[in-house]
Order: sequence, then structure tokens, then C-alpha cells
Amino acid sequence: EKPTENPEPSSPSSQDDDQPKEPTEDGGESSKPDDADSEASTEKPSKKDGKVPSAGKGPSQKGSYAATYQEIVKILDSVDFKSIEDLHLQRMLENTYQARVRNPILEQTGQIADFGAIKSCFAKLTGEVKKLINAAKKQFKTCKTGGENSSGCTDQQENAFADGVINVATTLQGCISSKRKD
Repeated sequence: EKPTENPEPSSPSSQDDDQPKEPTEDGGESSKPDDADSEASTEKPSKKDGKVPSAGKGPSQKGSYAATYQEIVKILDSVDFKSIEDLHLQRMLENTYQARVRNPILEQTGQIADFGAIKSCFAKLTGEVKKLINAAKKQFKTCKTGGENSSGCTDQQENAFADGVINVATTLQGCISSKRKD
């Protein structure tokens, strides 16, 4: 008997190898997970429409890893960097946000099925990051009027913005850790 402890959600292909690859009545192959496969529906959203398979066929969306992931991505992606006119500054701030906030938060929340348990942690995220973006834009503009070139002014903004988003991420991660249920 082989142990079946907590299979890794990132490796669904190992589960597919054990399944027969015979045609089914509807013409598909039985080795492909369908919407009724509760394990597949909790691991990742359906590629067809970007939504989690319907409730009633496996765990509800409220208790789904994929639904939690989608909600968190929606919130993290709601931070808008397009208002930044200088493309160099825009890219630098986006990259810093990606590395310091988005990626670590997605990694931390990857195994949380109940988004409702941590939802309140995200209430101020967009507003806090927007304040940091506005401060960086203001300081950048002041720097440029002082005669500095765009690249030099951008570099001056990087540390202040990075420090700010690190503080936001640290607060967010602490909240998530204290409220997660699984």
C-alpha cells in the first residue's frame, strides 16, 4: 500500500499517469480530469473560461484553493501603475511591487482554501500602495525639475518605494498568518 498523504497540488500530472487512457462515451479520454474531479477543480481554474468549475461538483468555490487564488490575484492586480508617465519609473515600481508584494503573497496564500478567512487583510492594500506610488511620482517630478536625468531620479525613488512596499507586505503577511484557518 503506497501512502496517499497530502498529494502536491502542483503536480497533477503524476495523478494522470495512473489513469487509463481509453476513450469515453463522449469521445474524450478518461485520463483528463473533468469538472466532476474534485481534486482537479480545487487545484487550478479551468483553462476554458478562467473560472473554477461550478459548485455542486466537488468543493464549493468558497472552500477552493483556485477561488482563493483568483480573488487574491484580482486584488493584487488592481494596483494601477499606468498613471506613471515615465516608463522607466513605471517599470521599476511595478517590478518592485511584483518582487516584494505580489509574489510573496501569492506564495504564502497558495494553500489557503477559505478566502473569507483572510479577506479583511487585503482591505487597505490598494490604497496603501497607491499612496506609495503617488509619493514616488511626486519625488520623481521634484528630482527632474532639479536637473537630474530620468534614470538618476528613478534610482532615487527605488529604495523609498521598496521600503514602503516591504512594510505593506510585512503587515499583510502577518495578518494572513494570524487569520488563516488551514
